[in-house]
Amino acid sequence: MPSDGQPLGVLETHAVSRDFGRGSREVHAVRGVTLRVSRGEVVAVMGPSGCGKTTLLHLLGGLEAPDAGREALGNHRRRAAPGGRTGQ
Repeated sequence: MPSDGQPLGVLETHAVSRDFGRGSREVHAVRGVTLRVSRGEVVAVMGPSGCGKTTLLHLLGGLEAPDAGREALGNHRRRAAPGGRTGQ
């Protein structure tokens, strides 16, 4: 159990972020997302075109690594690598 006394969710993120590009062309696709999805819970990701929905789903599914933050799917935990865009 985490320190807040709540049971672990099936899917969790804490302050997950993902950026693309550099300098004046940098895009903050996902910024500081924290969520907990429990067993049996149904969640919808909604928003306008270009707001980061697909990037968030790629992060949640392990297809992309976050630039910052941490995530867990069941017992498998991933953190952003310091200074890099890959992590396990």
